[in-house]
Amino acid sequence: MNKWTKLVVGFAILAVLAVSLPAQSIYGTLTGTVVDPSQAVIPNAQVKLRNEASGSERETIANHEGFFNFSSVPVGDYTYELTVTAKGFLTYKAST
Repeated sequence: MNKWTKLVVGFAILAVLAVSLPAQSIYGTLTGTVVDPSQAVIPNAQVKLRNEASGSERETIANHEGFFNFSSVPVGDYTYELTVTAKGFLTYKAST
């Protein structure tokens, strides 16, 4: 994997694991920051979250600080695919 495919390795692990699991809640929040290999933020990156079981997909754009947020994400025995694209970088995908 070259350095550009690692566009969001640091954030992806944290972001995918950042789903909040309050007691008895069926929804969580997934947040993260899009960064390059040097940890510089990538503003305006397109971030997609897809539930692999249902195929439902949500999209957002990272703000000027690279921050993104998905609220009301169903928790439980689901697998999600996170895809990040940004101009000048290769597409990054991660599944959990």
